[in-house]
Amino acid sequence: MIKLFSDDNWLLDKVLNLMAQQGLRLSNNSDPKSFLNISFKNSLDIIDVRCGKEIIKFNKPVNFFEMYSKIVHLSLEVCIEFHELKYFPFKSCISNHSSKTYLGEKHNSILSLLLIYENKGINKFDLYKNIWPEDVEIQINKLDTHLTNLKKLLDTELNYNLKSKSVKNNLKLIID
Repeated sequence: MIKLFSDDNWLLDKVLNLMAQQGLRLSNNSDPKSFLNISFKNSLDIIDVRCGKEIIKFNKPVNFFEMYSKIVHLSLEVCIEFHELKYFPFKSCISNHSSKTYLGEKHNSILSLLLIYENKGINKFDLYKNIWPEDVEIQINKLDTHLTNLKKLLDTELNYNLKSKSVKNNLKLIID
């Protein structure tokens, strides 16, 4: 998830729309956590884009595809480390010291959201709606099956036992 910020609501709205059209997973400002925070500052001749610790300046008029490609490049470097694993959510890749594997879209979404909500967990229904927003009928067994398959994939490919627990439909990773 990428969280966007700006003092300029018009600019933020345009950037949100353009990036969503390109398929980036964006979060709104009410979400507690994201993998990458990006802020936009609009001045007279320049738009400053802050991605993590990097600041990129774009002269106006801004070529959106140039801005987009630089943001994508920075997002591909985002790495979350837990246990002996390195997880690159925007590459859909997870690795350990000796192997790596690529995750499918659903598995990547599940792992991303479980890591984003690592501290308090995420409601299974919210997780389901985030992964399958078009489904009219919620089938929690579908989510449970994908979670089980993700665990099997990580065990087979990386020899890693992903642990989770579910209490009152709140799903949480167990990371000791």
